[in-house]
Amino acid sequence: MTIKKFAKFNTGIALAVLILRWFLEIHKDRSHDFSMRFLFFIFSFLFVCSSSAFINIESLRQDIEKGFNGSSGVTVGGSSGNVDVFGLGVNSQNIYKSAQREYIVIGKYQYGEANGLKNNNTGNFHLRYAQGFAKGLFWEAFTQAEFNEFQDLKLRTLLGGGLRMRLLKDNKNSIFLGLGTFYEDEEIDSGIDQANFRGNIYLSFRSLLAQQFETVLVAYYQPNYNVINDYRLQLTAGFESKITETLQLVNNFSYSSDTRPPAGIEEEDFTYSVVFNLSY
Repeated sequence: MTIKKFAKFNTGIALAVLILRWFLEIHKDRSHDFSMRFLFFIFSFLFVCSSSAFINIESLRQDIEKGFNGSSGVTVGGSSGNVDVFGLGVNSQNIYKSAQREYIVIGKYQYGEANGLKNNNTGNFHLRYAQGFAKGLFWEAFTQAEFNEFQDLKLRTLLGGGLRMRLLKDNKNSIFLGLGTFYEDEEIDSGIDQANFRGNIYLSFRSLLAQQFETVLVAYYQPNYNVINDYRLQLTAGFESKITETLQLVNNFSYSSDTRPPAGIEEEDFTYSVVFNLSY
């Protein structure tokens, strides 16, 4: 079995094990309210996946102490006339927390056209499990799959883990540091497929600026162990305003850099979005 096949096999095993453990954990809670939330999650999750690196999960995982929580959003925009533009985006973020465990499932898809030509087609799926073992210390394992047509990324799958440390947490602010590693396999449309081991370092800061407004800042650094000048960097800022108890307006800004992208692909990207999220 090649390293590539072995990595894909292990990714599938990790998905199955994490989903099974998550189901067994939430099955302990039989309340009607939880059942309705869980059914809503299944619907929204299937909607995202049927449409269908870096994934920001920090705001989601710091909002609740215990129980199930999630949010889903749909973004639709366009114009016609001198310039015909259409854009569609769907996302679903879901978490279940027990006393020392954390289960996270995230899916996202974006599609866009300009003057009848496709200019955006990207999606990702992320599954993560974390468990505390000492005060402020957690170990975590994760797997991820993603694609981006306009970065020539046919498919990227990865499997990894690491240590998560709580540096600060009070009623309004929190800071976490993550140190880990992962193995990734990339299928490139216009180049040579790649498989690498990378480090995974992140620092997240979350602040509740007011009762209805919060911000999250996250920095990721992912170096290739074998090539010192091959690394990925991402800086993300998110601003969330609560419109009602279940409806939020989220503004996201992200800068990413890949020092060794596929041939013909820019090293840097800047993205921004405005999304209405429905929490449950």
